[in-house]
Amino acid sequence: MKNDLTVQKIADELNVNCSYLSRIIKNKFGHSTVDYLINFRMLKAKFLLENSDHTVTMISRAVGYQNPLSFSRA
Repeated sequence: MKNDLTVQKIADELNVNCSYLSRIIKNKFGHSTVDYLINFRMLKAKFLLENSDHTVTMISRAVGYQNPLSFSRA
């Protein structure tokens, strides 16, 4: 997973407007796009924590948190 993943980059990759993407995700999943992205990152982090021997710092960066403390809080 790229550690620089943002809602805007997802919208750009899908060639859609950011507001349109947000409406679609809100309608489909009942959460904001940012909440959905955070949840996705946390699920990926959980998988890596359970199935690898990487450090928490390495995993936090792999899922998009440059600061391991911010990752721990999330």
